[in-house]
Amino acid sequence: MRKLICFIMAAILIMLAACQKEQLEAETSPYGVFIGIDHDNIGRLDNYDIVVVEPSEFSKKEVETLHEKGKTVYAYLNIGTIETFRSYYEDFENITLGQYGDWPDEYWIDVSNEDWQENCLNLAVKIKKKGFDGYFIDNLDVYNYYPKPGIYDGICNILRRLKTLDTEVIINGAKEFVMTTFSMDAQEDLFDAVNQEEVFTKINFDDETYHNQSIKETAVLKQYLNNVKSEGYGVYLLEYSPSKATAKRIRKYCEKNGFKYYCAKSLKLE
Repeated sequence: MRKLICFIMAAILIMLAACQKEQLEAETSPYGVFIGIDHDNIGRLDNYDIVVVEPSEFSKKEVETLHEKGKTVYAYLNIGTIETFRSYYEDFENITLGQYGDWPDEYWIDVSNEDWQENCLNLAVKIKKKGFDGYFIDNLDVYNYYPKPGIYDGICNILRRLKTLDTEVIINGAKEFVMTTFSMDAQEDLFDAVNQEEVFTKINFDDETYHNQSIKETAVLKQYLNNVKSEGYGVYLLEYSPSKATAKRIRKYCEKNGFKYYCAKSLKLE
């Protein structure tokens, strides 16, 4: 009986140590993407040093509060698509290019349109006035799906104008656009870092389940991120509901390469 009790106590201590380790890791997580929350859930950001949020949900005072806690705060800014719930949707509905895949209330937009470019800049200026440290730019994959004349230049024009605001820019995805910028003779620093989703995990949008990414695709994306790093840009990973074994692989890979990462519980990013 004494041996059994000792065994149970040892097992409990091991479990407590593991939980404590996970808690410490959570307390020191450098990066988190929370565009699915509002200011009522600001406490979700407590354990992260760098956070990405939807700027319309946070006031200048709330951004100041996050700064007082030592956090760097990026604002989500959608350049390549437009959502139907945005107040300016009707103003640009006529320049949409097609529905955006698995998001029925979102449409690709013609970024070569000068009015759209001006709208993006105006949004960025309002965001900066709230005190955000930078922008998390989404859906520049429009260049991949609609490689029409002017799309690449339109993206560059928007990013170039954002950089005049003297702030940080993280691009989400947009592998084809990023690689094109690397191949241009007169390369500009239009952004500061790249966030890549689904390097190790993969979303099944049909039933909202999460799986391991294919070995082939992981290898392709790793090579791409090596290129990004070699060009002198920062790298972030956003993964979805990985298993413990996959989460361990993600952590080791990012620690080895000096990348930051966030493992979200779901695509809702809450």
